[in-house]
Amino acid sequence: KCHNIAYEMNRLKDLVKTVPKEDDKKDADKYETLIEKLVLGQQQQAKEQTQEFSKLVQVLATPKSESSQLEISLKRQALNQLPKFGGNPKDWPNFKRTFDETTEEGSFSNLENLNRLKQSLYGGALKNVQQLMLESENVPEILSRLNENFGRPDLVYLELLNDIPKICKDSKNVNIEITSG
Repeated sequence: KCHNIAYEMNRLKDLVKTVPKEDDKKDADKYETLIEKLVLGQQQQAKEQTQEFSKLVQVLATPKSESSQLEISLKRQALNQLPKFGGNPKDWPNFKRTFDETTEEGSFSNLENLNRLKQSLYGGALKNVQQLMLESENVPEILSRLNENFGRPDLVYLELLNDIPKICKDSKNVNIEITSG
């Protein structure tokens, strides 16, 4: 009899586990509500993307002069941002190349270039040319002074030489980590 009673109790416990609890129903309702919100959000996003796509198609369908003006404007906006430069000679070649290429590509004026330089220079580089940054005609002189102070090959070389001990130290740490692993 005890065996039968124990068997029946286990069977009833298993049966109770399969019956959804009230909390499970609440959770299911929450999940359904959440899914509905997600679906509605996705539908709204799809609608917005469709509208944006329609606008893009209209822009592409407009006469070339209007479209090319938009393209030029977008291109100039993308080229406007320069990398930050604080006076590290290692960073000068990349900064100078980016400045020259974007100036040519975007056909930036001296005034626009002065504003670009004001946004990107900081630290020692800014202090070095700050007194020249009052007039847009000074942009060539600003670049010349920056090049004299930070772009000389000997300075770049010395800065790279200073990095060698750091690289060696990092390499030793990596070797130690690899061998101890």
